[in-house]
Amino acid sequence: LNDLFRMYRIAGSHSFPWNPNASRFSPQVLRTTSTKPNTWLAPLRDAAFDSYKQLNMAVASNNVKTIHQLTAGAYKKRMLERAKTLHRNAPTRKTWQLHSLASPVQCVSIRSQQGNFGKAELLFGTRWYVQACIKFDTWQSLSIPSSSKLSAPEPKRVLEYLVFEKRMWYDEPWVARDQLWQVIHK
Repeated sequence: LNDLFRMYRIAGSHSFPWNPNASRFSPQVLRTTSTKPNTWLAPLRDAAFDSYKQLNMAVASNNVKTIHQLTAGAYKKRMLERAKTLHRNAPTRKTWQLHSLASPVQCVSIRSQQGNFGKAELLFGTRWYVQACIKFDTWQSLSIPSSSKLSAPEPKRVLEYLVFEKRMWYDEPWVARDQLWQVIHK
């Protein structure tokens, strides 16, 4: 119900940059978690997936500039530390590879809040600050070359939930702000 209200509010202020004519009375406000390609959040899922792939490649290759561009807050600090640790233990070049999706990328939840309270007229976008929790269920591997050859590890299934955020009044990409974990009861 919260996602319905938030989608209603975002659509009412025309804050979907890829669909500025979105109507708050459209049945699309009910499709937050849909993985279909024609939903309002499909471009957000695509952008988050692209950022997810770029971020994992950046951590594997210790590309600090890209990590700074695609992360924020405490998550940025964790990713920079992960890249540093990975390269301190084995300074050779690593390769992250996404083998496939185990299930489609899914927006699990979305929230919004008015974030820009300035008096001046905006030059770009709207005043909303939006966060979305995106689920990635993937098969991936990290190749670490040994002294004699490049090891080809078996792909592992990885389930991750990342919180992406965007200040809609800036022309910037969606950035990963936090990581959430699913609790598994035994």
